[in-house]
Amino acid sequence: MRGVAGSLESSDVMVVVEESSENGISIELDGVDKVRFRTDITSIAKDIAQRKGVNGIKITINDRGAINATIAARVETAIERYLEQKGVRS
Repeated sequence: MRGVAGSLESSDVMVVVEESSENGISIELDGVDKVRFRTDITSIAKDIAQRKGVNGIKITINDRGAINATIAARVETAIERYLEQKGVRS
């Protein structure tokens, strides 16, 4: 099961949320400015996942220069789609 949101177009971000064999929230980040914005992007993703109450997930983020609001919207949508597949209402 996985939830996907976004695209690999310029100024967007692709987010994939999958079940993880480990507890907690793991984040894998790739993209044009991953070193420069790693802290901000991972913080946004963790905050949203914690607010949604999900654990045992892996969030893969491929950033193509998206602004923080876009990143947040894509992460939230991907988590909601993941939860829908699991039969959980968010």
